[in-house]
Amino acid sequence: MSRRTNLAALAALPWVLLQPPILPEGQADLEAPLADWVANGRFPTKEACEAKQSENLAAVAWGVSENGGGLVPDVISRARCYSVEELKRLLRPNPDSGDPDLD
Repeated sequence: MSRRTNLAALAALPWVLLQPPILPEGQADLEAPLADWVANGRFPTKEACEAKQSENLAAVAWGVSENGGGLVPDVISRARCYSVEELKRLLRPNPDSGDPDLD
């Protein structure tokens, strides 16, 4: 998710399943800033988001791939559900950094 993403546009689906970006070695980049994490879906409720997270974990456990590509267990296991409001707070630019406004 880019800092330039207009999070207000996500209000209709207020929960986002984010996963860390993948390093060239196929591992999760846990050092990446949250703004660089990838949306794996948007959901109307926390429960729906967590259900997708569980579904992804189950697919990894069974060795199933999604969309023709392999699910990377390290990345999928570290995916997290965030509310759009929480993301707005976490991604709020530091006034001293010169980062663009999220709204």
